[in-house]
Amino acid sequence: MLIKLLKKQVLNSFYLLYKINKRLAKYYLILMLKLRRQIRNKSFFEDVTEANLIKLFFEKIDQKHGVVLDIGASTGSFFENYLLKNESWKIYAFEPDPNPMKQEALEYFKSKFDVTVIQKACSNKSGEDIPFFTSPVSTGISSLTPFDSTHQPAGFVQTITLIDFINSSKLGFVDLLKIDTEGHDLFVLKGFPWDRIKPKVIMCEFENKKTISLGYTFQDLGVYLLKKGYKVFVSEWYPVEEYGPVHQWRTLKEFPTVLDDDSATGNFICFDKTIEQDDYFAQLLITTVC
Repeated sequence: MLIKLLKKQVLNSFYLLYKINKRLAKYYLILMLKLRRQIRNKSFFEDVTEANLIKLFFEKIDQKHGVVLDIGASTGSFFENYLLKNESWKIYAFEPDPNPMKQEALEYFKSKFDVTVIQKACSNKSGEDIPFFTSPVSTGISSLTPFDSTHQPAGFVQTITLIDFINSSKLGFVDLLKIDTEGHDLFVLKGFPWDRIKPKVIMCEFENKKTISLGYTFQDLGVYLLKKGYKVFVSEWYPVEEYGPVHQWRTLKEFPTVLDDDSATGNFICFDKTIEQDDYFAQLLITTVC
C-alpha cells in the first residue's frame, strides 16, 4: 500500500512541477525513484504483489541473472525488483506512451542500470503507425484502444512484434515476460517467437471489459497460455470502480477456473511446466496478495 500511495503522490506533484519548471520536475522525479528503490530494497513495503511472488520464484530456483522483457513498463515499478546490487539482469522496457513522467523515469533507469528502453507498442504486427489513447484520470490506462469514456487521442505510435525485436537484438532466451498493455496482451503473445524461445515465467493482464471488443476473453487468454506449456495461476482483483485509486485484490487460484466476477480484472502468473517447484506452487495458493 505504501508504494501505491507514494506513486500517486509523486504523479500529482510531478505534473504540478512540470507545468512550472520541467528541469526541476525531472530532478524531483529522480529523487522519488531513488526513494522508491530504497523502500523496496530495504523491505519496508507492506504489499505482497504479483511482482514480488515472481521474484520469489527466481530466488527459489537460485537465479540472479537473466533477461526480462517488460511490455508496458510505465515508470519501471515492475522491473525495479531486478535492479539489485548482487544480481545482473538485462531489462528491455517497452513503453510507447509519450507521457513525460514515464519516459523520464525510464531514461533515468537506462542511465544507471542495464536497461534498454524501446518507445514502441508491442503487437502481433510490426511497422504499423496506429492511434494511441491516454486519460487525464490515470496514466495507468494508456492504450491502443479506447475503453474508457475519459480516453483522448494522444498521437500515433509504431508497433513491433517480439519476434522482430528478439531477432534484431539477437536474444537467445527470455527468462521473464511481463505484459501490461491494457487489453492487447494476447496480441503481444501472438507476436512472440514460440518456435524457438519459451520464457520461464509470464505475467499478463486480463479484463473482459478491455478485451471482448478486441475478440477475446479471460478464458481465451488462459487457454492460450496453458497450450504453450505453462502452469497458470489467476490473481483476481475486484472489478475496477474507478481508474486512478488503489484497487482491491480478491483471490489467487489455478487455471482452468472461472472468475468470481466476470467483470474482474487481474493477472495471469505462468510458470514453465518443465521447472519443478511444487512446494512453491502450493505456497502460492495460500498467499494473500494485497
